[in-house]
Amino acid sequence: MSVLLTGEFREEDITDNVLKHQKKLEREAIDIPFNHVIVEVHCLHGLDESKKVGAVPEYCKYGAKNPGYHCLKNNCLYVGHATAPNEIAFSGENGEVEDDAWIGFGGEMEPEVYSESKVKELKELWKEVCKDKIQEAYDDYMLRSKSNSK
Repeated sequence: MSVLLTGEFREEDITDNVLKHQKKLEREAIDIPFNHVIVEVHCLHGLDESKKVGAVPEYCKYGAKNPGYHCLKNNCLYVGHATAPNEIAFSGENGEVEDDAWIGFGGEMEPEVYSESKVKELKELWKEVCKDKIQEAYDDYMLRSKSNSK
């Protein structure tokens, strides 16, 4: 973004003010409550064949049928979403997860003979394994990043 300033401003003053403002925002951001949420985002554009399909919105980054954070950010008319329980994922720069970077409890992970108590037990095991792997990933990263910086 470019800003045109008129009048007598010294570049140092502007830089100092920007840095002060950034530091203030960083301090205030610590007090803002937040939560990480894994959610499936669905593109419903053209899904209902009985209705006339509208134009693909301009903010649609990847084209219709390729939903992402931009759909939520822009309150897209065609966005749908669902919870993603019992999943573990790695998100990239935009907080979006590639197809090969997540896995959720289900399918072959479920017991051969269904029982509520066994499913509950296995989901607890899955939770424990996932949390262990997250800590293991952090520890491994810290170890490897330190050895690479030498």
